Amino acid sequence: MDFTAPIYSKSEILTKASIPNTTFNNWRIRRLVPFGDIGIKKESLRTHKYSPLVLAYLICLKYHTGSNRRQYVETLKQVFRDLASHKQLNEELVIAISGWGAGADCGVFKDHATALSIGKRQSSYVHVGMIIKQSMGKYA
Repeated sequence: MDFTAPIYSKSEILTKASIPNTTFNNWRIRRLVPFGDIGIKKESLRTHKYSPLVLAYLICLKYHTGSNRRQYVETLKQVFRDLASHKQLNEELVIAISGWGAGADCGVFKDHATALSIGKRQSSYVHVGMIIKQSMGKYA
């Protein structure tokens, strides 16, 4: 399975991730999305194609609702870079975010049960493996 093969246009990415264009451009300018590492192809001066990994990353980035997301972004970047380089997906991979998705602390777990046993009760859980699998859609 090639997660980094560019297949989506920008409009498809924005529709599937349900984010506005201004948010996408803001995240891009602030370098919250590692486009070069997870699959983007420049077709012309104005058009790009994006991989399913970019789509999944944008969906996962939406889950942090607080203002202090530095650790979450770094953790998310590391998970997606590892996936892009190793090309092996753990479909049960979970990231826990403290404070019901608004806290600064987060952690990566191999499955939801482990995250529940180790993580706090007031955490939000992002099922990264499932999101990546769904973003592959018919291309899986």
